[in-house]
Amino acid sequence: MKTVKPKYQYHRSNSNRRDNNSFHFTVNGNIVRVCKSFFKSTLDITDRPIRTIVSKQAACGGMVAQDLRGKHGKHPNLEASIKEGIRNHINSIPRIESHYLRARSSREYIEGAMEYSSRTRKMVADALEMQKENLAICQIAEVPGTSNGLDSDSGPEEDPLGSDDSRADPDFSSNTSESSSDSNGGFAEETGQSSHRCSNVARKVVNCSQTTKTGRKRLRFPEKWRKNAAKALRNEGKEYVSVSKTRKLHPSRTILPPCGDKCKLQCSKKFTDENRKTLFSEYWGLGNLHRQRDFLATSMSLVQPKYQYKQDGSHRQQNNAFYFILNNQRTRVCKYFFKATLAINDRPIRTVAQKKALAPTGQIIEPDRRGKHGKHPKLDEGIKNSVRSHIRRIPKIESHYARSNTTKEFIEGGKSVADLHREYVMLCKEKKVASANYNMYFKIFNEEFNLSFFVPKKDQCDFCTAFEQMSAEEKASQYEKYNEHQKEKELSREEKEKDKNSDMHVAVYDLQATLPCPKGDTSSFYYISKLNVYNFTVFDLKKKDVDCYVWHEGHAHRGADEIGTCVLKYLENINTRAESQQAGIDVVFYSDNCGGQQKNRFLLSTYLYAISHFNYIRSITHKYLITGHSQNEGDSAHSVIERHIKRYLKSAPIYTPEQYYSLIRTAKKTGNPYKVTEMCHSDFFDLKNLPFQMQYNNFTNNADNEAFKLSEVKVIMISKDHLHTVFYKNSYSEQEYKKIIVRGPSRKNHDLNNQSVVLKKAYQRKPGISEKKKNSLLSLFKNPNKSTVPRVYLDYYKNL
Repeated sequence: MKTVKPKYQYHRSNSNRRDNNSFHFTVNGNIVRVCKSFFKSTLDITDRPIRTIVSKQAACGGMVAQDLRGKHGKHPNLEASIKEGIRNHINSIPRIESHYLRARSSREYIEGAMEYSSRTRKMVADALEMQKENLAICQIAEVPGTSNGLDSDSGPEEDPLGSDDSRADPDFSSNTSESSSDSNGGFAEETGQSSHRCSNVARKVVNCSQTTKTGRKRLRFPEKWRKNAAKALRNEGKEYVSVSKTRKLHPSRTILPPCGDKCKLQCSKKFTDENRKTLFSEYWGLGNLHRQRDFLATSMSLVQPKYQYKQDGSHRQQNNAFYFILNNQRTRVCKYFFKATLAINDRPIRTVAQKKALAPTGQIIEPDRRGKHGKHPKLDEGIKNSVRSHIRRIPKIESHYARSNTTKEFIEGGKSVADLHREYVMLCKEKKVASANYNMYFKIFNEEFNLSFFVPKKDQCDFCTAFEQMSAEEKASQYEKYNEHQKEKELSREEKEKDKNSDMHVAVYDLQATLPCPKGDTSSFYYISKLNVYNFTVFDLKKKDVDCYVWHEGHAHRGADEIGTCVLKYLENINTRAESQQAGIDVVFYSDNCGGQQKNRFLLSTYLYAISHFNYIRSITHKYLITGHSQNEGDSAHSVIERHIKRYLKSAPIYTPEQYYSLIRTAKKTGNPYKVTEMCHSDFFDLKNLPFQMQYNNFTNNADNEAFKLSEVKVIMISKDHLHTVFYKNSYSEQEYKKIIVRGPSRKNHDLNNQSVVLKKAYQRKPGISEKKKNSLLSLFKNPNKSTVPRVYLDYYKNL
């Protein structure tokens, strides 16, 4: 397309007539002019793209500027206060801790039951609820990650610990940090006349963290990659350093001197220095190699001489004529002037000429194909099939947390893709066949399969969850209670960190989730009542040692007698070690608030018994973690055990509790292995009778005649200096202990010596299991030919 300049032109006053354009196609290397109608019908276009090109050429001196639709930077910006309100609201969403991630991970999790749009609708609903109290609410866009929760908490750090079936904490962190909060709400603050205000009630309810966090996804900035940055600078004609090993510095492009007076076309007289600078800046301002080649293609045309004499064997190429646009006219220049003005050499000109020769019409050149030719060496399809076969062999499990219509499949969460690839490589080595590398395995795993590693979900704190779902009025009424709940949670964690850095022996204990036996992939195992195996774990917070006390329900239950006996044995071991060192020791325990196991008068009596019988234990302190936020370091041991069991189940089922005991012993791969103590029915003591034996009859009123409610106690302490007194706190914020004297002042009680008390056995014989469960287990052996459990274990199950 060229602008037509007629020899004679008559302009009427106030005429808006534009210059005409001539249209051309290249046919057999020759430029052939066609009419506008033929041009449009051949390309199937309208006048609109033609007018756009003409206007862009007129504005840019012949070059076509880049399309700036959507890139002009003049979009209406959302008010900054509204954006800040949205950020505050997202920060207020309660986080859910995942103990399966590494500590260095910065990702946080929120409740996944609500989608982004539903979270936003709920957020707007809360806003409308507040509006009833004459609150001005800002309009909030649907933002990924928003939720309807208005309670505030600083986001959690990822915890290196594992998990079991304990209560989950939305923002548990193994390292305590003071929660930062301010008065900013989930809505915009007041910023001038156009801003929005929140009421005092809302400011109390909404307590948002201002901690700066990284985004959920790590952002890609390809333009900042070294290779791409160097390429961008090169395409803009600026100075850059090559990415090759030489790291060569390439200077920026500059206009070269023009041709001399002897030039046949007299180019220097047609173009001024300003014209040349404009052409130079517009060419390199394109910043895109393909667009620069398009410019060169439109600025070049083959020269067809009238007479041509060709010699046999000559490799001479056809000549090209070069043009610049000057005053809307295509002006021919010599090749030297063309190269000097654009500061280029022969290489781009030859490339464009070759591409034009290959183009069917000789005008539209193909894009740069370097690295995109599709002729790279490919991995053998047989190796890819071996990867697919290995992935298909991974056993799938059902997730009850996923939607029923999902196509995603789940596999055991105890492994990673790297673990699967290592097993695949080992298998290929055994077969003596070639294997794919990790990148190819990872690519096939993610692109050809819809698989995900299954991670069990954990319950949240009931009170925190209920508070999240409350309306604005309900939150205002429950705010004080909620704030106290959060304060106790933080104080308990600070207390634990302080104890870990003290000279005391600090441990946390918990009962692991029940381990069913037998266990395996056999379908018949799912339809029987299984034998329950129990693992009571004590985790030393300083030495990281783990003591496991294991038994099954055929030997004992899992109540106060069993838990107290295990704690008593652990204290006995501590006393023995202290005796060998001839040094007294103070013991601190942490646990959850289970009333049937460790928060009862029987365990208090056990501590009083231990402080009387173990000479080297000076005091025993028990601190109860806040309900719903009782994650602790002992969960890591449970997580390691569970993963080890899952890996073992891929190779063989578990038929007896003794197999569990062996797996627990070998679960820890580094450091000290877990110490396992197998408990028998004869090992457990009747601790429920201990308060009567020791004449402890007062668990109702303290020394100040105030009601003593063990369910409200946060800390208890028993000292060797006060053998019949329990010191306690109802809050971690209390500075002084209260005390309750558990033994009355009668003469009979005064004469009783705690050291004379002898513990009684809890079981005279094995309690066994119910007849129904026993018959269910024996049903596995009914068919001798199709027995799912080897018959060698038949006598074992008969004797349960």
